[in-house]
Amino acid sequence: MTSSIVKIFDHNLLIKNRNRSVKSFKNVNFVHHLIADLMLEIMLDQKNNFDNILEISSLDNYLLEKIRQKMSKSNIFSAQLSPFIAKLDNFRPKIIMNDEFISFKKDSFDLVFSNLNTHFYNDLLGFFIQSHHILRKKGFFIASLIANDSFTMLRQIFNEIEIEEYQRFAPRFIPTTDIKTVGMLMQKAGFKDVVLTIEEVKITYQNPENIFKDIKNSASGNIMFDRSKKFMSKGFYKKICDKLEERKSDGRIEINLNIIMVLGYK
Repeated sequence: MTSSIVKIFDHNLLIKNRNRSVKSFKNVNFVHHLIADLMLEIMLDQKNNFDNILEISSLDNYLLEKIRQKMSKSNIFSAQLSPFIAKLDNFRPKIIMNDEFISFKKDSFDLVFSNLNTHFYNDLLGFFIQSHHILRKKGFFIASLIANDSFTMLRQIFNEIEIEEYQRFAPRFIPTTDIKTVGMLMQKAGFKDVVLTIEEVKITYQNPENIFKDIKNSASGNIMFDRSKKFMSKGFYKKICDKLEERKSDGRIEINLNIIMVLGYK
């Protein structure tokens, strides 16, 4: 039977991006670590003994190390897309897998979590269903993902220049979702007591070029199959930077990120 899921994201490219980001990520990990700290706080608030814990597709070991310190008696497992990231430590069992096809048995874990990763899934409902499947009864799930009202000014600037130059929009930003849709999919996947919040993050830059460096170094670039295969021209790039300079406030460029935090129980 043919799958009805439309493949939007190229996970082979995502793997390459993450392999390349291993050395550079430490310089741009501030958002991931901010959200990781919030996730850890929520986990500890559960007052549960999580015997078996699974993290899916992290970009470093920051959150796992914190969990190891706070939950020293737990068995902690790591599932990774990138073999290079998997080699960053030898403290816990790990598996290299395509995280759209979770390779664990039913009722394997008490806690499953993923930080700033699930906005890259072709089948978000499928991921939630599989996560529910591998959780034990009363198991806990928590994830974070980028919401669809992020990078507002940057999107506007790209669209303005696209219209001026080409009279069309190019698919330069990955499609993301909203909090209502995430909640509906979690319930459809079978989760109970679903809770969703939005964390608003503001990142400021003095230099426009650093915005694009951070996107690249955090493995957050465009991985859509229908992305433009052409490099951005120098002229196009200069116009983007000029417009960003024009919209500075107090000498800074502000980029917004809205992060959906979702949790639920089996």
